[in-house]
Amino acid sequence: KFLWKHGGDDIRLCGSFSAWKVLRMPTQGDYFSLSLMLPSGFHKYKFLVDHEWTYDPDQPTVVDSQGEVNNWLYIPSEQDAQRRFSEQDDGAFISSASRPPP
Repeated sequence: KFLWKHGGDDIRLCGSFSAWKVLRMPTQGDYFSLSLMLPSGFHKYKFLVDHEWTYDPDQPTVVDSQGEVNNWLYIPSEQDAQRRFSEQDDGAFISSASRPPP
């Protein structure tokens, strides 16, 4: 789920997951939200807020080869999640973020 909580009237999202096609984000009360099913892997994305490109300062960022700042996220594959779970299943604490769902 992508969220935009920094104001504006017309919020759009685009990223590597949509081949940089712009997707409209519907309003959800005081913020904008869009749920997408993404494949595993590294994804870069950006917001178009009232016709100006920007990124979410509350999310991780990366600078691309042209000097543009984008947000990014990583969706682990099922194999990544299982491997991480197996490596940490030795009695050590496992955070909910790294544990596969029940």
